This record gives sequence, structure tokens and C-alpha cells, in this order.
Amino acid sequence: MKKEEILQLLENYLEDINLEDDGMNFETAVEEILFHHNLLKGSGLHENEDLSSDECYDRAMESDDLPEKMEYLNRAVRLDPMNLEARAEKIHLESEDSLSELEELGKLAQFAEEMLKKNHIVEDDDEGSYYGIPETRPYIRLRFRRLRLYLDCGMMNKAEKEAMDILRLNEMDNLGVRFTLGCIYAFQENREKLEKLDEIYPQESISTKLIDAVLLYKEGRVEALQEKLKEIFELDDRFADQVDCIDYDGIEEYLDVQEELPFYRPNSIEELSLLMLHNRFLFRGIEPFYEYASIFLTETYGLFDDEMMDDEDEEDYKDIPF
Repeated sequence: MKKEEILQLLENYLEDINLEDDGMNFETAVEEILFHHNLLKGSGLHENEDLSSDECYDRAMESDDLPEKMEYLNRAVRLDPMNLEARAEKIHLESEDSLSELEELGKLAQFAEEMLKKNHIVEDDDEGSYYGIPETRPYIRLRFRRLRLYLDCGMMNKAEKEAMDILRLNEMDNLGVRFTLGCIYAFQENREKLEKLDEIYPQESISTKLIDAVLLYKEGRVEALQEKLKEIFELDDRFADQVDCIDYDGIEEYLDVQEELPFYRPNSIEELSLLMLHNRFLFRGIEPFYEYASIFLTETYGLFDDEMMDDEDEEDYKDIPF
């Protein structure tokens, strides 16, 4: 095909579509027309596979080969421009830095919200019931992805606003955003906001108890902290081993080992490990907390023989700052 014919194809195609309504940028539109006319260069290894957009996304996430991953992601987006997870992953892989990624995720979130309303998938009175409507779940997961990136960038105020907005849209909190928001409030040492959040979601769990314990530590409220540590221990007595491991190995080394948890059980140290993994910002830099918790639980419950704690340990326990 001659150069003039290719340019005419592109011009005709761009006249027939609305980039904004179809959720495509110029580059994606050009890629699509080239693909449909067999002019797009690529490996071609998977073009004969009869896959849906979601299946292409799944294949992409399973692949460790970057070119193959991108090929599947591009195909997923071509098949369904509203495949937000594929588009978000493309943004992640193509962005030069986190700020660029945040900017592009913001544009994608705005586009997705507009399309949900334009297609009457959600109405104004649906606020609060997002995620209960299946078509809105990719949008909420996209917002959650942006929340995680805000936290990774240390943008705590933006992360707080994003978390509050997600909970406004999804009051049932299917993704557990309230725990992240609680960690943000504990990090900010904002007891008032944390208590208001607990009033909205009053069901206590081992995660909410640990968040409160960290805040009590930051506030220097020793007696209240001791009671909270005992409450956590009574839910799962392995908590003593957990804080002892963190005290010995350090939080980063401990969490690196926890990346591949074999299973999850509510109100267990596995739940606490997930809380720490997803909210490292709160659990870094509080080494004296783990040291204090380890020694306090050991002494309180007689977990080791008296000779296991030498004079140096006892002095450390007395000198931990509050």
C-alpha cells in the first residue's frame, strides 16, 4: 500500500470517529487503523487466537516478557477501549515516572466517569452504591490504583482525599479502603478523624486494633497501648512472634518475606501482614514500637523463661521512649 493511500485511510478513519467519546488518544487511533489493515508491525504470534479483551489482559498479566505483555495489552484495548485495567497497566508500563503516571491515570479516571454517566450505567442517585453495579467495578479499582500510587509517592493529602472519595462512591467498601484511610489518619496522628471513621465502620478487627495501637504508641499512651496489644494477642497469639521477628529482622526484611502469603485468614497475623504490606508508610520508622510490643507480650504472658530476657533486654524495655 502506498504512503498516500495509508494517509488517506487514516484521515478517513479519524473523520469517522470521536477520539474523546471512544476513549482513545491519537496514537491509539492510528494503531487501530493500522492493525485493521494489517499494517501494524508486531510479532503476530497471537493474532489468530480468539480471545476477548479480558482474556488478553489476563494473558498480559501472566507474561514475564515485556513485548508479549504489551502486545496483549494493546490488543485488549483495541477490542474494548473501556478495559480500564488494561489501559491502566499500559499507562504504568509506558510512563517515564510516577508523576506522569498519575497524570495519565487522572485523565483515564475522568474519561471513565464521564462514560459511566453518558451510557446511563450510573445516575446521580447511585452515589454510594458503586461496585454493587458490576460495570462500575473497573472504575473503582482504577481509583484504588491511583490511591496506592499517591501513597507510594508520599502524597498523603491527595491519598486521603482519594480514599474518602472512593468510600463516598462505594459505601460498602468492597476493597477495604477504610483500612488504608485509617492508616493515613494514624500516620497523621489525627485521633479525631480516626474515631469518626470508626463510627462509620464500627466493626472492630485485628487490623483496626493494630492501627489504633500504632497511634497510641505515637501519642505516648502507654497503659492504653498495653491493653490494645493484649487485645491483638488474644485474637492471634502468634502476634508476639510477629513483632519479635520484626524487631529482630526489621520491617522491610519481614515484609519482603510476606510478599507471597500462602493463605489469608480474618483476624490473624496474615491479615496484619497484608495491612503492613499495603500500608508500609505507617509501619516504617517505628522500631521502638515493635521492640516494646515484643518485650511487653513476652513478660505479660510468660512466653519465655525468665533467663531468656537478660539485664540488657530489661534496660531496653525500661528505656523505650514515649
